[in-house]
Amino acid sequence: MELLNFLLEAGRDLNQRVDYGPTALGLEASRGHIAIIRRLVEAGAEVNAYYSFNRTTLIRAASKGRTEVVDCLIEAGADPGISAALYSSAFEAGSCGQKEAT
Repeated sequence: MELLNFLLEAGRDLNQRVDYGPTALGLEASRGHIAIIRRLVEAGAEVNAYYSFNRTTLIRAASKGRTEVVDCLIEAGADPGISAALYSSAFEAGSCGQKEAT
């Protein structure tokens, strides 16, 4: 958490990605690090950002079974109705029980 706070204080772009990969929020959503997710959301991370295969952070968390993360993202304004190449919505991603590659 100290490193995250340092990077935020240094003005790093919260929504930066490498190629088509996820943002920091997307990575942490799949890992389930709720304290880091809350800090990123509080700092203004984009909760509906797309990355490879048109996935969103919410779809990634739902497909990994991260219910606490899903709740946090929805509370922060993530749209569960956004579709992706693999799923028609975050609801479908969560109900399929499939695990996407990280």
